[in-house]
Amino acid sequence: MNMRIYAAGLCVAVMAVTAIAVAPVDAATKKKQQVYTTAPTAPVNRPRARVTVAPRSFLDAGTEVLPGERKFTDYAFPVGPYSGAIRSSEPL
Repeated sequence: MNMRIYAAGLCVAVMAVTAIAVAPVDAATKKKQQVYTTAPTAPVNRPRARVTVAPRSFLDAGTEVLPGERKFTDYAFPVGPYSGAIRSSEPL
């Protein structure tokens, strides 16, 4: 019983010495200071971007997609022989 108390005291003493002996570490690196100037920048000589939108009726649904054409469930149900499907030849 006394041996356990001495071992526990020795462990506590080693932890205390280690905590005191360890040098403090900088928590974060210092950020580089940014310098902002008030000097004007040279203007860019290019035409403005134009976006052209073709007029469309609100009744136009857009691209026709047939059932099963787009596989939105592939992420949930992967396709392939090892997709997790239970085969009838395997016992439950």
